[in-house]
Amino acid sequence: MKSYKNANVFYGKNLELVKGKTILVDQGRIQGITDEQFENSIDLHGDYVIPAFVNAHCHLGDTGAKELGVGLTLEEAVVYPNGLKHKYLAKITSEELTEAVRDGLKEMLKNGIILAADYREGGLAGIQAVRQAQKGLPIHVMELGRPALTNADSTEEEFEKEIRSILEVSDGFGMGQIYAVSKERMKKIRSLCGDKIFSIHIAEGRSDCEKSKREYNQSEVERAAELETDFMVHLTHTDDHDKELLVKKKIPIVCCPRTNLILGDGFPELDIFTRFGITWGLGSDNMMFTSPDLFREMDTASRVIRGLGEKPDCMDFRECLKAATWSGAKSLKQDSELGSIEEGKLASFLAIRSGSWNLKHSHNVISSIVHRVGPEDIDYFLADGTEVIRKGEFLFE
Repeated sequence: MKSYKNANVFYGKNLELVKGKTILVDQGRIQGITDEQFENSIDLHGDYVIPAFVNAHCHLGDTGAKELGVGLTLEEAVVYPNGLKHKYLAKITSEELTEAVRDGLKEMLKNGIILAADYREGGLAGIQAVRQAQKGLPIHVMELGRPALTNADSTEEEFEKEIRSILEVSDGFGMGQIYAVSKERMKKIRSLCGDKIFSIHIAEGRSDCEKSKREYNQSEVERAAELETDFMVHLTHTDDHDKELLVKKKIPIVCCPRTNLILGDGFPELDIFTRFGITWGLGSDNMMFTSPDLFREMDTASRVIRGLGEKPDCMDFRECLKAATWSGAKSLKQDSELGSIEEGKLASFLAIRSGSWNLKHSHNVISSIVHRVGPEDIDYFLADGTEVIRKGEFLFE
């Protein structure tokens, strides 16, 4: 058993600060949080301990295309089949993809991320490439696949065969658009997923939202809710009816503020989601546009939503830290193991150096973590009990 003493712990899903604790770690789990101190404990010297981050939506496949599509619209950059991203993925080898994805996973670990939900393009081969890249790295990757075959180039039998083969090796499906395949095929995917994750990019671009209203007389949120989606991603363009439906159906969402901003898609109404009681997590989205740094994601989310509404008190800073940890885990159905520091859960946490310039003189530590702290301030990072960062040194180069 290992123990870490003199820890100021943000405990539980509501991140309540308890000071001067010792965290007991055994067999990858938190065995206790106590006032006792032990002779061979690792001294954290008053570090602030928060849950390791959950990157609840990302695309690892375009790690090798950083900044390739900057200045392009959503449709030009990433929408299948003609988006620049898909042209890039079509021309690289499986070896190049695996190497780039492994670099992306290491970058996530350096930034304190324990769990990443990867929307995986390329059908079965795409998932296999990421599984290969992940070997030996102490990070959880939820692989949410999507079919390589489209409406036009497969029979119903071929389509179902592909869906079943993807589900055998993945954690579910993450569809790029609600229009990606026909309504009947979307229903088939949902049915075959069973207890595995089924999620969709929803209400990301204004034009798709308008198309949904025009052609179906329903919003994208309404249509996705009918499919019993486990969670929805983006929700940049929603109205009050959409939000009420999310509450009624108890559907969590994942928002990606920095990528929405750089693509000119608008900005999710995080303060209103909070007011409605909607669970929202954070994701960094495409590696080609946005670094997998949830410190920066929290900072952007908090600052922009206050500026847009001209209301500096529109939302508790704690909601942003919660979104990067427990709420993301909740969206991915992983909150029983990750997302908060509690006895019995996996020992996955970050110790933020108490002597950091970003914390010195702070009168509100949560606000400092959200708005100032960065990966360089991580003193220790434990991933299921394994030290990934020790005394500021990354151990998985």
